[in-house]
Amino acid sequence: MYRNFKSQLGYENGENKIDSYGVDHSNFSLRDEVSYQMARTNRENELIKNYNNQGITQDYPQYNTNFWGNNPANNYGFGSSNISDNIENVTNSLKNQNYGFDTNTNNIKSNNIYNTVGSNGTFSTANIQTPPQTSSQLQANSLNKANSMELFNNQPSLQMDLRPKPLNESNSYTTESAWGFPNTKSANVEQNLANNPSNNKNFMSDDDLYKAMWQNIQQYENVLQHPYLDTKGLITVGGGANVNNWDDFKKVNFTINGVPATEAEKLAAYNIMRNLSNEKDENGNPKNWNTQAEAFKKYTNIRISDDEARSLAQNHMTNDLAHIRHEFSDFDTFPQPLKEVLLDIQYNVKGGLNEAKWPNLYKAIRERNTKGYNGIYYNVNRPDVKQRRNDWARRMINSINQW
Repeated sequence: MYRNFKSQLGYENGENKIDSYGVDHSNFSLRDEVSYQMARTNRENELIKNYNNQGITQDYPQYNTNFWGNNPANNYGFGSSNISDNIENVTNSLKNQNYGFDTNTNNIKSNNIYNTVGSNGTFSTANIQTPPQTSSQLQANSLNKANSMELFNNQPSLQMDLRPKPLNESNSYTTESAWGFPNTKSANVEQNLANNPSNNKNFMSDDDLYKAMWQNIQQYENVLQHPYLDTKGLITVGGGANVNNWDDFKKVNFTINGVPATEAEKLAAYNIMRNLSNEKDENGNPKNWNTQAEAFKKYTNIRISDDEARSLAQNHMTNDLAHIRHEFSDFDTFPQPLKEVLLDIQYNVKGGLNEAKWPNLYKAIRERNTKGYNGIYYNVNRPDVKQRRNDWARRMINSINQW
C-alpha cells in the first residue's frame, strides 16, 4: 500500500515500515493503516489549504519527523496497534497547540520579520498581522523592525534563498535556514541560539532526545533483563548498557525473584559472565561473543526491571550527550534528525564519536553537507550494526531539507 508514493508535503512510506514522518507501521493492521493514512491525508490537506490562503500553491515545504509534533513517545501518540482510539487524541492535541498555523488568522504562524516573502521573491512586511498594541509597544516594535531591516540589508547572506521553508520546531513558518540565518556561520548567532532556546528553531530538549533514543533502543536493541555479552565480548544488560567493569556491574539494581541481589550474588553472576567472555573455541577464537543475547539467560539468575533498563539507558545517554557537546560546540543548533543520529552513534559504537575515527563525518558536518558520498548521509554508516539501523540513520539525514 502506498508504495513509491510521495505526498505534496513529503510523506513517503519509507523502509522497514517506518514512514518519513517517523511513525512505525510494523504492527499496524490493515484497519490501522487505512485509519492512519486518512488522518495523515486530512492533516496534509488542512496545512495545504492554509498555505494556499497565503498564496503558496506549489513547492510546498517538506516535512519530516516534525509533522506529528515534537514528541516521538509511543510512536508519536499513535501506539503500535489498534490505533483508531489514539488518532483523535493526536489530531486534537495538534489542534489545541495550533500546531502549524494560526487558527485565528487562518495563516501559517509567523513570529518574526523575516517570515513574509512577496510573490516576486522579495522581502516584505506588508502581510504581517499583529494584535493591537500600546504606543510604547509600537515604538519598540518600530525600532526592532528598523534594526532587523538594517541587519537584513547589510548581510547579503540573509538575502539568499528566500523561498518558504518547512515549519520549524517552534511551529512557525520561516524563511530562515536550519541554523537561524541562511548561510551564516557567525559564532555569535550560533551561541545565541544555543543559549536561548526560544530563538533556536532546532531546539530539542534533552528529555525529548532521550525519549526518541529510547524508542530507537527498543526497536534496534534487545532490551533484556539478564546480563549478556555483546559482539565484542563485553558484559551488557538492558538496552545495551555496558557493565563490563565490576564497579559498574555492582551498581546495577539486580534482583533475584523480585528480591534485591546481594553484592556476593552480583559478584557470582559477574564472574560467570567474565568466564564466558574469556572462553575460547578449539581454534583459540572467542567462543561466545557472537552468541544470541537471549541465550545467556540460562547462565545467571539475576534480573533487572524495565524501569532499571530505562534508567541505565538514560545514564548512558546523559554521558553520551555530554561527549557529543564536547565534540561539537554548536550541537544544539543542529537539525533534529542529525542530533538523534549522532546520539545513536555515540550510544551504539564502542569508543563513540571522535574525529580521528570519523574524519569524513566531521568534515561533512562542518561543511553542512548532508548529501552524496562526501556528505553526512553516506558517512553515518556503521559496519557493526544491523542494516536496518543504518537505513534509519540515513533516512533521518535524508529528511534534512534545509541546512
